[in-house]
Amino acid sequence: MVAGILSRARSYGIRRSLYYSYCEARRLGRICALGSYSQEKEDLAIDRLLGHPASGFYVDVGAWHPRKFNNTWRFYRRGWHGINVEPDPDMCRLLAAARPRDININIAAGSSDGRRVLFKFAAGNLSTISEAESDFCIEKGFAPSDTIDVGVRTLAGLLSEHRPSGRIDFMTIDTEGLELEVLEGNDWSSFRPWLICVEIAEGYRSAGCSSDTAAIKELLERVGYLEVYRNRLNSIFVLEE
Repeated sequence: MVAGILSRARSYGIRRSLYYSYCEARRLGRICALGSYSQEKEDLAIDRLLGHPASGFYVDVGAWHPRKFNNTWRFYRRGWHGINVEPDPDMCRLLAAARPRDININIAAGSSDGRRVLFKFAAGNLSTISEAESDFCIEKGFAPSDTIDVGVRTLAGLLSEHRPSGRIDFMTIDTEGLELEVLEGNDWSSFRPWLICVEIAEGYRSAGCSSDTAAIKELLERVGYLEVYRNRLNSIFVLEE
């Protein structure tokens, strides 16, 4: 804990590093008290909306860490399995080690196949393939750490290969500003998760949160989803039918 505070202080200054330590204490408190591993208890909301099923299948796009700020770890611990999509090779190795039942794919998701630059940050959950989002994070005082070349595939392509049939109970999308691109890359006639949790800013602009709020809601409504839950970081949509 002390080493973490000192590292953050060097990168962000005392004030912000103390705030991060407070957030970490809150996170650990939610785990102990509620069994919630999400950033703002999104996994509890998802579980409640799904009816607390004993088993199921999820897709986690931008999974990052296997447990920390993770919307699917609660379900994995219960016996679920699914697909984790993560462009950072270091984080994908952690996912593979902690989640042997899952399909762990070291790639980014986007609106078309190709290759992009991954802009990595000391605060690893802010790493992104969006240059505009990277610039915004730097402007807000977050420390960049590295850039690497990564592959990109559409959601439709990934699901066609790794989940060509079978129910998808829920999908969670946290891609640091690229959430709209990810959604645009899906084939909504073939792959229709019952529930979608997507990180979007609601009424303010925050590092890591997509600013394409209206476009994301319009797209999901057009393909048959209704918004049923919202907090300061995420919205949850469910199929109308």
